[in-house]
Amino acid sequence: MSCQSQFLTQHLNSVYRYLRLVVNLIAVWTFRPIPPPENPTLTSKDVTIIIPSLQGCGEELEETIRTILVNEPHQVILVTIDANRPHAQEMLDTMPASKTRIQLLSIPKPNKRRQMVRAIPEVRTEITIFVDDDVTWPKTELKWILAVFDKDPVYGGVATCQRLRRANAPMFSMQKIWDFLGALYLERRNFDCAATTHVDGGMPCLSGRTVAYRTKILQDREFTMGFTNEEWWFGRYELNADDDNFLSRWMVTHGWETYFQYHPEAEIQTTLEDNPKFLKQCVRWSRSNWRSNLTTLFQEHVVWFRIALYFDYLADRSMFAFFRMKIAPSLSALGTATLEFRVVKAPPFLERSFGLTLTETVRVDTHFQFSRQPWSTYAVFLTTLSPPAFIGDLFLVLFLYKGTEGWSGDGRALTIQALLLWMFISKFIKLLGHYIRYPADFLLLPVSILFGYLHGIIKVYAALTLDVTTWGSREGADVSDTDRMKEKSDYDVSSSYQKSRLFESPQ
Repeated sequence: MSCQSQFLTQHLNSVYRYLRLVVNLIAVWTFRPIPPPENPTLTSKDVTIIIPSLQGCGEELEETIRTILVNEPHQVILVTIDANRPHAQEMLDTMPASKTRIQLLSIPKPNKRRQMVRAIPEVRTEITIFVDDDVTWPKTELKWILAVFDKDPVYGGVATCQRLRRANAPMFSMQKIWDFLGALYLERRNFDCAATTHVDGGMPCLSGRTVAYRTKILQDREFTMGFTNEEWWFGRYELNADDDNFLSRWMVTHGWETYFQYHPEAEIQTTLEDNPKFLKQCVRWSRSNWRSNLTTLFQEHVVWFRIALYFDYLADRSMFAFFRMKIAPSLSALGTATLEFRVVKAPPFLERSFGLTLTETVRVDTHFQFSRQPWSTYAVFLTTLSPPAFIGDLFLVLFLYKGTEGWSGDGRALTIQALLLWMFISKFIKLLGHYIRYPADFLLLPVSILFGYLHGIIKVYAALTLDVTTWGSREGADVSDTDRMKEKSDYDVSSSYQKSRLFESPQ
């Protein structure tokens, strides 16, 4: 490869990689949340809170319920497992609100999706909010969430920003380092969600730590069937993990808009592991991202574009069979199109071209419908397929070094130094808000950069172990792990659910 080609390659790689950062920075800096209206049509009495919890008790859960009740929702539904129901009831008995505003439910085995589905039919309010059992709310949380639903009926889901409840640990201790990495994880997530929401309304994921939906979406029979019978990898597996990712995709595929309320008064606090178990959390999150983003890109296809071939009526079914069995699989194998068939009339040339005897002719129309979230596709979903950071950085420097071989010594050195400086700035610029709030954490910046490279290894490992759904960081959470993903006994490669959808007639 010539120096000129290598220099051009380096520039193209840089643009592809850093355009996302530059646009997202501008988006976050210009983002404005939807403020609560002066005369809202929705109030806290229109909200039911569902808390799926494994243990069903504990100090963190008590604090979660206490801060939620300050917001005065209509009802709180706590869903645990049968074995822990007595402990949950014992805890609720100490709360005065338990008699009128808190309902306790349980299911036989740990499964967050089943716990959620157990509670959803009990909801009688317009808005349902799912909350994890280790978060705390500000007293203004509900009014900021409801502001979005009040703004426009097109919004079906709302998420809010998250901060880590920081541990009081000595500087440079291992607990402090793990705590620091967890705080940056949430800061980075807030940044990405705010940016994509502002650009095209997309979002990486509506996090289950606190997320609100219109109840009519959740109580729809089609949703319940899909939520409790999700198929992954083109129908090969039944998946019962990654509940928040399923819900996020459901909003997109069913035409609902989502929003991210990025404001201090909508900010929840949560906990993450401040020990080596944090790595297990990272692996679990990475696997979940892989599974969901692959589904988005190559199975549901909604974020790409849609191609439809229309027929009105085909007298000779061999023509229909030809398109169905030969053309459709070839195109759908590209992973970027969903094909649908209708019958129409067609010109006689098809009879001559394919050597088929037709009593009527066939006309083929092609229709393109491009994604309504092109930026999120590029800035979120395609990053899953990007190489790890250490490989990307290495190749950027290598291509620039080789591409400037004919330059003068000073000019070449200055160019490489400029790239290295930009790469360094890119490692922390979107986390600047965190460093402003916690200036002392800037001393741990090298740890953040090194962990960013380590996370590339985590990402690769997660991609190679997508069949693993264990938590690994919560006691008792993996008792029923085999139920989270299991291969379907009736799976047939040639007749998976997604392929069968290719040939359904559009409504």
